[in-house]
Amino acid sequence: MIVHIGFKNLEIGYNRRVVAGPFNGSIESGNLIAILGANASGKTTFLRTMLKLQSPVRGRVELDSRERVAYVQQLGDFDTTFPITVREVVAMGIAKRTSIKCVPPR
Repeated sequence: MIVHIGFKNLEIGYNRRVVAGPFNGSIESGNLIAILGANASGKTTFLRTMLKLQSPVRGRVELDSRERVAYVQQLGDFDTTFPITVREVVAMGIAKRTSIKCVPPR
């Protein structure tokens, strides 16, 4: 087992106020994980703390600097005028996987 992210007695939160924890564990290289929980339960705070984007309230995180970690930040708002429809997004996916050429109507 090669551990690339480890956390020990990790308590997460903001301004020294603990919102979740303590957590103890590790994630091995090559594993895909899911973090599930109710709204405002600390999932994003946990991720941000594990990736050292924010400091833990208590405990520690060990992150192997050689490991690549993907993280897509939540958007607080989005541009509703973005010039593409759901139909166009679906058409792009279909066109890539099949020989069917989908050209959305304009």
